[in-house]
Amino acid sequence: MVYIKHILLIVIFSLFSCGNNTSMVEPGKPVEKLRESMGADRVEVLFFHNHERCSSCLNMEKYTKEVVDTYFGKQVKDGTLALLIIDIEDKKNAAIIDDYQVVWTSLYINKWENGTESRHSMTEYAFLNVDSSPDEFKEGIRRQIEELL
Repeated sequence: MVYIKHILLIVIFSLFSCGNNTSMVEPGKPVEKLRESMGADRVEVLFFHNHERCSSCLNMEKYTKEVVDTYFGKQVKDGTLALLIIDIEDKKNAAIIDDYQVVWTSLYINKWENGTESRHSMTEYAFLNVDSSPDEFKEGIRRQIEELL
């Protein structure tokens, strides 16, 4: 009986982890290497997190993914939008962590045009709305992405 439960849990985990993955960060691959391989003109949604996360941080990632999946699947496929989930405790991400000077959960939606990055921190907005007004949080993220695309 315990064996069957383990198999069932593995199957369920696999279905959720393999389905509709909008994040382009690959385990073991530094984010900077991935960013170098992207097109010059794009919008990036960068969600920085540490290992220990509160419910607000977990919701921020969940809702951000939901917005990207729901409204921007085509742009993810064609490379004009990328969602990068970045573990700030992973040493392979040191270059981007230093560049952004992040020390805790942070959310950015950035525009790259002709090789030049325009950064838009959504961190304060996110923490103000993610738990108290999740629909407003999602709408603000959607609007910012649309504006930059």
